[in-house]
Amino acid sequence: MALHALVVDDNEMDRKRLRRLCRKAGLKLEVAEATDIDTMRRKLDLQRFDLIFLDYHLEFETGLDALAEVVSHPKQGQAISIMVTSVDSHDVIIDAMKSGCSDYLIKDEISPDMIRKSISTAIERRILMAAIAEERALRESLRGIVERFSDACAPEMRAIMSAMLRRVRSARGTGSTDTILTDNLLAMERSCKEVFQFLEDLGTVLDRPPGDASAIARQLAADPAGLRVGDRRH
Repeated sequence: MALHALVVDDNEMDRKRLRRLCRKAGLKLEVAEATDIDTMRRKLDLQRFDLIFLDYHLEFETGLDALAEVVSHPKQGQAISIMVTSVDSHDVIIDAMKSGCSDYLIKDEISPDMIRKSISTAIERRILMAAIAEERALRESLRGIVERFSDACAPEMRAIMSAMLRRVRSARGTGSTDTILTDNLLAMERSCKEVFQFLEDLGTVLDRPPGDASAIARQLAADPAGLRVGDRRH
């Protein structure tokens, strides 16, 4: 089954070259073309695309303008966008990746192997970001549960623990020489303090740094191009 691809580039020779290199890369694509953003909008309205190549230098607008249209389009939420730029500009690449681009290609260095690697990288990044989105959604769901628990139960639990702690400390203050009783009272006091600490921590536990996926997310946020910047992948 062929992938549906859209090539947005105002240079006919570049469009033909990209199509030829995609064929050499072994990609089975059904390719549509657009020379400007207006034409691209019409194409986006007609069908869903799996893969969209966006030239950064369009005649009157930039690839970032085109990317914004793709990202916000209701039919193209799952499309993998790859920016094609004629210069290895770190700022351009970072802006594209922060704006929702899945990967990039340097126009003068495009080869079948680079296209394959770029698409693989884009898919891996999309899977990672989807996993992070799911994690965030889960954390927000848990946050709601925690907040409802705190509102409904925490005040009453604090009151119960406070009363119990006062009774425990009062019993300890009697000066009993029964070591077993004393040990039990100390254990109860520790338990009460642990419950208080739990209730204090409850509101912030979901704000603590999560696992590896979010660590990678922070890395991507700092440098969305990741290891790709400066990597010519010859």
